[in-house]
Amino acid sequence: MDEVVFETLPNESAVRVRDAVNSRQSTFIFDNLSELYQSDVSGFPFPVMAKVTLTTSTVTIPNSVTVIVRTEDREMHSDIPHQASDSFPDGEYYLELSTAVKSYLHFSGAFTIQSTEEYVKICLPAQTRVALAARAHVNQPTATIQTTEKPAHLAEAITALSTGQLDSPERSYPMLRPHPPAIELTERLDLSAVDSQPNDELTIEVPETHSGVFAAAPLAYYVKSRIEFSTDPAFVVGGDRYELGENYEETLAEILKQIFYCDCLVRTEGLYRVDLGGLSDLKDHFSVELDELYELETVEQIQHYLDVDIDRLSPQFPQWLLTAYVHSNPKTIESIPYLLDELAIIRTEPFVEIPNEELEREALNLFLRGPYRSPDSSTDDSGMWQGDDRFVRIRKDDSKHHTCVSDDICLNANKFIRQGYINRENRPLSDPPITVVVIYNDTKMIAEAKQVQTVYGDHKLFDFELETHGPVSTETLAEILQSDIDFLHYIGHATHDGIECSDGYLDVETLDEVGIETFFLNACQSYTQGRLLVERGAVGGVVTLSKVNSQSAADVGAMLAKLLNQGFTIRSGLAIAREMSITGGQYSTVGDAGVELVQAESGTPYLVELDDETERWHATVETYPTKTFGMGSLFSLQIGPQGRYYLTSDTHGPFTLTDEELAEFLSLEQVPVRVGGSLTWSSEIDL
Repeated sequence: MDEVVFETLPNESAVRVRDAVNSRQSTFIFDNLSELYQSDVSGFPFPVMAKVTLTTSTVTIPNSVTVIVRTEDREMHSDIPHQASDSFPDGEYYLELSTAVKSYLHFSGAFTIQSTEEYVKICLPAQTRVALAARAHVNQPTATIQTTEKPAHLAEAITALSTGQLDSPERSYPMLRPHPPAIELTERLDLSAVDSQPNDELTIEVPETHSGVFAAAPLAYYVKSRIEFSTDPAFVVGGDRYELGENYEETLAEILKQIFYCDCLVRTEGLYRVDLGGLSDLKDHFSVELDELYELETVEQIQHYLDVDIDRLSPQFPQWLLTAYVHSNPKTIESIPYLLDELAIIRTEPFVEIPNEELEREALNLFLRGPYRSPDSSTDDSGMWQGDDRFVRIRKDDSKHHTCVSDDICLNANKFIRQGYINRENRPLSDPPITVVVIYNDTKMIAEAKQVQTVYGDHKLFDFELETHGPVSTETLAEILQSDIDFLHYIGHATHDGIECSDGYLDVETLDEVGIETFFLNACQSYTQGRLLVERGAVGGVVTLSKVNSQSAADVGAMLAKLLNQGFTIRSGLAIAREMSITGGQYSTVGDAGVELVQAESGTPYLVELDDETERWHATVETYPTKTFGMGSLFSLQIGPQGRYYLTSDTHGPFTLTDEELAEFLSLEQVPVRVGGSLTWSSEIDL
């Protein structure tokens, strides 16, 4: 199967464009749809994987997207924001569309375009030959390099990870950042699989330790810097030396953020000349104009960026997506490429061990951010965990999400398992429909099963195939786990040694492999079985670390199901769903926490927070990046200044709205809404 597939929908005179890599799709409706003709993509001025041509006089996209109009030389002519319209004279045009699958239209002639809250319509004066081209977001390694445990060899390997990285501010676009090569820890250094071309004028100097190399990796990857060793840590840019100090990990993170967000602003003078909200005030701090800054070489750009005091810039930075906490064990190097693909900040500070008898109290304290004492916790903490694993906690920074790369179980961070990322790479390209299986292995929990049944598949953009099973045997559960299923929602009981079935317990360790892609084991102490699912073939899932109250589990389960059905990743969905229960802190993810079930209608999922303390509503919008729309992606809102764009992974607003304006905004898409500290859904807000 190809990465991009074009499918005709005859009854609707439409074409569905499918990204078979990431299970995303977009629909285009034409008048009197003619036959599709596969076309060669060579010579197309934008990176695409497949192209078809057809004849039509109208093109309708049945959801609200932004459109960038480009001339034949790729120059940006204008952008069409939500609820706007425009007309264009005779000429050759490329329309770049913010559809779920990155798509382009190419044609010649005059045309008009109308964007509403429900659709975008492009009208041509007559039947016209139109090309429709698209690309999938393939974010996986294309090569493997080898290294030994020596810090010098690790530094060379990290330097080689920037192979293919751009030398312009456009490197801040996730779609234009290459996935780093994979790394294998062996007995020799071999970088022959890649053509590494680091910038010789950029050097990160850190102590000659594994920790030093790992902490330097994100910045080295992003700007194509070399890593060298020094007892006086510094970032050397051309002839300028920026001291990193004793706490060089923190300084490296600050420099990465500063360069990245300055790139996001400066790139608005390049391919995407848009009004970027949130960062526009940064330009006042530079000593040169943005258009001049854009034309400079990388080294000069970075010098201008770093000449501005970060204390003046950082308050305007959006929230960073991910911080990874790693052990300084050389084996960690094999996980680094997958962390860099999400531009994770890497920290190697010590983990704090938590004694088993303190686990329940510690989990609640971390979740509530304060001391908590349950009525029975003084007499029995033994129900928290039955295995022999070591529990730890980390000192969180201000990133949106945190992950732990360690053999330990981290109470306040998700569990990174590299095998989950490898499993995602190895999974065959998918065909619709999306398959979801719900299992309840306790008849007392049928209420949750019925509730989530009504959620999965309630999506206008996707076809679902849903199965529900009551109490199943170990043999039946094994068959289901080994089937090619997109998502499993299990409701029941589990222990360190297995998942409960009607005739006993199934230990996933007894299976050679599993076929499910993603899962939610909503059962007590399901961590070990979830970890085994990933080790046997799954990509990622949600698990528990303790015994959880049945009602609390049902509340979290129902909310998470709704969030996954609206395009949230399991990581961001769980971060929100945890609010539903005081025991929410006892849930975690294992494997690749960035996996998602479907795409959000707007591309980037978001949460709305409302405050009605005055006569008008104040709405803030928090966005959550995904694999396709990652750090650096643009996001547009149908509230606020028309034509303004924002970066994902941040909170935007507040926007002041009347009842009518808020009702119109909330009607656009089913999204979670926080009102007065409580979570609900946009369709349930009564204005």
